[in-house]
Amino acid sequence: MRKIKIICDSGCDLPKSLRKEYDISYIKFSLFHNGKEKEASLDFEDISSNDMYDKLREGDTIYTLPSTEFIIEKEFNKYIKDNDIIYISTSKKQSVNFDKAKRVSMRILENNSNARIEIVDSKNASIGIGILAMEASKLVKDGKNIDEIIDNINALANNIVELVTVDSLSYLSRANKIKSSTAKFGNLFKIKPILTADINGDQVTYAKTKGRENSLKEIVDIFKSRLIDSKSQDIYIMHGDDIDTANLVEAMLMKDNFPCKKIHKLCFGPVVGISVGPGAVGLFGIGKNKIE
Repeated sequence: MRKIKIICDSGCDLPKSLRKEYDISYIKFSLFHNGKEKEASLDFEDISSNDMYDKLREGDTIYTLPSTEFIIEKEFNKYIKDNDIIYISTSKKQSVNFDKAKRVSMRILENNSNARIEIVDSKNASIGIGILAMEASKLVKDGKNIDEIIDNINALANNIVELVTVDSLSYLSRANKIKSSTAKFGNLFKIKPILTADINGDQVTYAKTKGRENSLKEIVDIFKSRLIDSKSQDIYIMHGDDIDTANLVEAMLMKDNFPCKKIHKLCFGPVVGISVGPGAVGLFGIGKNKIE
């Protein structure tokens, strides 16, 4: 029987410790800064997380580039001899990697008729993708077949609670996520949107608040209201090089003895971090169906 390999990409924000624990590999995006292309490493090998966020604070523009088909094909070919592959991609509404991987898989399977490569749209970003990848890995360990795993992950993708608020709208504007005029207006009036991924995987605004303190309180309140069976799951607090705010959000979560197995505080990786910027904070878990 062929083994099953779980692969995601630089958008998943899984640290090395969790990738190792769950045997998850990832396909690297690229960063483009000052005329140079670098790997979007989740371990920040080419540029440290502090340096990247400092460059953003200084006003530098850093672009994210999707993986090339060559890079995707190289990663798939590492495993295809002995493994069927499940690639859980960044939402296809937010990245072209899904479509590229589809094309690559068709080429590889022409010469590997006994193998399977399944491309799954996560409909999420950041550790929301990582949660799906870790759940897929657990199912592999439990002996589930590839179809059972895909069915479970496709269903779970609609139940990832993904809530992010930013300290400044400027970074979303630089990443072409919102109009520059919207960013200027929002920053002027201290508007703090709470962002999520909808049922289609599009980035949308879930709510709007005014002021930093209100946005943090609101994100915690919404998160608690949308989680299901929190006591049986790990919770993820993501931050944009701002551990103090992550600690504050953790304290707000735990104020009323909020039940959960474990809280992970992780820094947004290079792909998501460039879009949301320094000071951003996000909460991720499993709960009610996404908004339509």
